[in-house]
Amino acid sequence: MLSGLKKTLFRSRGDEDSSADNRRHPRRTVFLDAAIYAIDFFSDVVIHNVSAEGFMGEADVELTIGEKLHLTLDDKAFQTGTVRWTEGKTFGVSFDTPLARTGAGDDALDYGSMPEHKPRARRATLNIPARLNLGRPPEPAKVKNVSQSGMLLEASANLGAGQHVLVKLGDRSPVAAVVKWRKDDHIGIETAEPVGILSLVYSSN
Repeated sequence: MLSGLKKTLFRSRGDEDSSADNRRHPRRTVFLDAAIYAIDFFSDVVIHNVSAEGFMGEADVELTIGEKLHLTLDDKAFQTGTVRWTEGKTFGVSFDTPLARTGAGDDALDYGSMPEHKPRARRATLNIPARLNLGRPPEPAKVKNVSQSGMLLEASANLGAGQHVLVKLGDRSPVAAVVKWRKDDHIGIETAEPVGILSLVYSSN
């Protein structure tokens, strides 16, 4: 869980030089465009079916059509999607990036049983628990440096220490993190999982 994060990675800019020898992981200076999703609350959800393009779920939370949300099964990997419809506690979401699937061919599509049905990604019926991360619309940011366990962001977003966030760089899956400190427009975050620095940098250039 993100609440299990224990140590502060970044200090204020005034302390950076004096504390360089105490850093847990070396930092790499970068300048990458990013989007910050502030997570204001979490909601448990049951996934009823899923395809490469989206899922249908049920949750005790009021969602609105067009709302962005992030689905996770393990608080490590996240899939971003957009709410397409709601009916009581039930709702449908389309993924921003289709899920990877193995194989190819007609078995990946469901053509339906009636002539008027349009082909769609084949759905798998499920009944598994997951979690939705919900919050404000994304805000732009710059990643100024990165290590295996954190990032220094430059952003005007209204974030404070302890705020849960998802940081998205390009087409990569969002990175879950917690804000550890803020000074003016500089924000230090600690990531929930180790960051693959080289793959992050080169895939974002």
